[in-house]
Parts: sequence; C-alpha cells; structure tokens
Amino acid sequence: MATFRVPQIDLASLLSEPNPMIDLRITSYEHSARNFLKAVTNYKSRSIATLAHKRKQEMAERKKNEDKAKTVEEDIQMCKIREVELVTRMSRSRFTLSLRRLVVLGLCSLN
Repeated sequence: MATFRVPQIDLASLLSEPNPMIDLRITSYEHSARNFLKAVTNYKSRSIATLAHKRKQEMAERKKNEDKAKTVEEDIQMCKIREVELVTRMSRSRFTLSLRRLVVLGLCSLN
C-alpha cells in the first residue's frame, strides 16, 4: 500500500498570498476511501458466499449420513426378521427330527 508523505508547508509564504489554499488531496482521499469500501464489500460478499457454500456442504453431508443411518437401520430390522424366521425353521426342523427319531425307535422296538 502506498504511503503519502505530507509536504512541508511554508506557512509564512502561504499566508502572504492573496487567496491562500492548502491542497488537502481530497480526490485522492475519496479514491482511497472508495477502494477501501469496495475491498470491504468484496470481502463481505466472499465471506457470505463461503459460509453459504459450507452450510450447503454440511447439509448435504448430514442428509447423506441420515440416509445411510436409515439404510443401516432397515438392514438391521431385516436381519432381525430373518433371524426369527431361521430360529423358527430350526425349531421346526428339531421337532420333525425328534418325531422321526421317535418313529424309528418305535419301529425298532416292534421288531
């Protein structure tokens, strides 16, 4: 950033003029102020855009995680149902096996 040197003013010679004026460099100040405000506005806009982008990414990630959790929960429920079905089938198989053994033992005792 450029720094401005304040020029030395000879007050005596300035006051001896009929219409004394000191150049306050208002146009350069206004230009500098406009550039500063533009930079602040750009920074604010970029910050808002960055925050909005991050929020959008986080919401997408949250939705993805929620969908994944839902899928896992559904898989767990399906596995529980299959487990109950398998246990039921296994107990039926044991029951029929026991009946067959009894039938075989009954036939063997008849001989």
